[in-house]
Amino acid sequence: MRRPARKHSLGKRIATTGVYFFVPAVIILGIWYPVLSHYYVSKVAVDDETIESARRFPEDAVLEELAGFFPLTITPIWDSDDQLLDAAEGILEGRLEIPWYAPTTIGLPFDPNDLEQAEHRLVLASFTVPKVLMEAYTSTGREEFLTAARDIIVAWARYERKQLFPKGLLWNDHAIFARVQVLTEFWRLYRNHPSYDPKVAKDVLLWVARSGQMLAKPAHFTARTNHGVMQNLGLWHICLAFPTIPNAEEYEQLAMERQRQQMVFFLNEEGVFLEHSAFYQYFDLSLISNAFRYLTLLDISIPQEWSVKYDRAKAVYGELRRPDGSLPLYGDTPFVADPMGPWITDADATGESTELYHSTNWAPKNPHSLFPIAGYCVWWDGLSGWPVTDNLKQTVTAWSYFPGHAHKHADELSVQLWANGQVWWTNVGYWRYTQSGREDAESWAGSNAPHLTAEPADSERKSKLLGHGWSEALAVVDLERTGPGDYVARRQLVHVKPNLWVVVDHISGVESGRSETVWNTAHDVELGKDNAPGRFTLRGPAGVGGGTLSVFVIGSEGMSIVERSGSLSPFGGWEIVDYQLEAASAIVVEQPAGDSWVAAIWWLHDEGGPNPHTDQLPTMTQWGGADSWTLALPAESRRMNLRRDGETIIVDTDGGGVVAEVRTESPPDVSTEVAAIRSGFQKVHKMYPRFRALITSRQKVTLFLLVLFLAQELFFFVYCRFATRFYAGLRVVSLLCWLGAGTWLLVFYYGKNLG
Repeated sequence: MRRPARKHSLGKRIATTGVYFFVPAVIILGIWYPVLSHYYVSKVAVDDETIESARRFPEDAVLEELAGFFPLTITPIWDSDDQLLDAAEGILEGRLEIPWYAPTTIGLPFDPNDLEQAEHRLVLASFTVPKVLMEAYTSTGREEFLTAARDIIVAWARYERKQLFPKGLLWNDHAIFARVQVLTEFWRLYRNHPSYDPKVAKDVLLWVARSGQMLAKPAHFTARTNHGVMQNLGLWHICLAFPTIPNAEEYEQLAMERQRQQMVFFLNEEGVFLEHSAFYQYFDLSLISNAFRYLTLLDISIPQEWSVKYDRAKAVYGELRRPDGSLPLYGDTPFVADPMGPWITDADATGESTELYHSTNWAPKNPHSLFPIAGYCVWWDGLSGWPVTDNLKQTVTAWSYFPGHAHKHADELSVQLWANGQVWWTNVGYWRYTQSGREDAESWAGSNAPHLTAEPADSERKSKLLGHGWSEALAVVDLERTGPGDYVARRQLVHVKPNLWVVVDHISGVESGRSETVWNTAHDVELGKDNAPGRFTLRGPAGVGGGTLSVFVIGSEGMSIVERSGSLSPFGGWEIVDYQLEAASAIVVEQPAGDSWVAAIWWLHDEGGPNPHTDQLPTMTQWGGADSWTLALPAESRRMNLRRDGETIIVDTDGGGVVAEVRTESPPDVSTEVAAIRSGFQKVHKMYPRFRALITSRQKVTLFLLVLFLAQELFFFVYCRFATRFYAGLRVVSLLCWLGAGTWLLVFYYGKNLG
């Protein structure tokens, strides 16, 4: 009678032990299931009929036009055909040498480890390598270039569809769309080539189909940034280039619906793309140009409100662009001379657009452009002589901050000065994400905006335009930033045309703190320090024609000045040129944050201009607060006075009377427009929460749990050898600990790690 009891006891023990093993296994599976689910796409069938249809449709003319669209692949600008040919031949030998990037080696036809090359991650994942090879093939007709591109694409395709988890930027949305563009060009060249192989065709079309599923998946939609726009464009691109691919018809309307959601906050009614960057005014303008042409080719009418915004966006880009194509460095913007400019189109009243083209005329239309909703002001002097740079000057001020929007640097109240063909004052610009120092470059020390010392880039603050004024002789913009806490920074920029700029900063609110401003010069400017404290001379390179900029910095009690150049700690003295770091000079001004003022005076003297050099420094002869002050500016002829009296800015000279005067205007109320932008942004934020794969974290936690489980079982194995009295109780306690830890990990840590 006891045997059955023993069998029952043994079965119960096995079942109980199974629970002890089952719970840790479920927890580990729970850690990885969301990642597996996020990246999973259903198996796609591409049959022979689909492949043969893709060889005939669409017509070559469509694919040829798509090849001329704005490319999302990292596309080098070649100095010559020989440089392109050298790069392509280097690739055949496993060397990647392209402009803007350090030379590197790559495995051929494909080495998965290359995906983790820090600097080249997007270059490789966006298919720059096969694109360069195909450009060389098109240029020379040499078959080995097309063959190498084919082998690389096939190796990638077969690797990609076997993966469960992403490696590097394999499934990055930007990279996916960029690869679709390159695959389209390869298909155009290959589908009727003498070396055509149906197996290769199937690999290509399967990959395109999988890419479409990735781009369409709601959990992948990065709606808050231009990456979401790229995903929409990628779907439209697939619809046009591969119309026989499964689900292509569904993609057309899905992309349109998502693009409507984004346009509420992506491009505002002033024509400014709200991604905090001059470069993204160019980049996003090119994206929307692509979008308009896609819609026309798909026989979808372009919404009228989009066309109005788009035309204004072209005008905004024109105001930011200098004659050499460079842009002011606020936000993620590199200093790059770009003679081509963005891809643009023209949309007519019927909602159809022309083919994409590059404009040859980007001359600014307005000497004074104010964008109060977006938070920018642009001044131009000497536009009548465009594009001759001798007397051409651009001053850009930024106070834009839309929390959560992309490419933001801590740069509110910053000022950029470009004059006579030379950058004088600038922010650092686009610092690569993979490069050490990125965090500092994004923060306050990467711009010349006033800030609390050690203030984080994501501090709680608000900025607003207090007033602005413009006349033929004077221009003024008056800005204020509040926060964090009681900190208040007020900056007044006054431009006495044509060659004098004055920045008056009033800081208040934090009695025991210090405020800092990092005045960063361009990399090719020589900073000379005069004997008098607070007086400097900036000189551009010989032959540029920029002249010299005399700089004076004066302030109330407690102000201090130091210099930095090419410094990472403390950060300062950098400029990004052609995507590379260049050491520059910086003047760092500190002042008490309780109640203090600092005035920075810049006097550009070129041929025929006034010479401010005297033995005397400018002085603040009267300070009654930010709305009442007088600044005396010594000159060789007679002293000039710059005064603020309430809402009026006045320039006069000793004994000569008023020279110029302007009254500041109150800004328009933009609260309704800003609220609509933020509401639209928050709506998509909730609809498409960001998924964070946290692969490294999950790997570490999984390893820790496995080690913990093995240690636990070893303990119980040894314990049972010597005692059994508390075995059951300890097992229960262990099980409860696993359940508690698992709940916290899956629900409160990984479960809440969205957005």
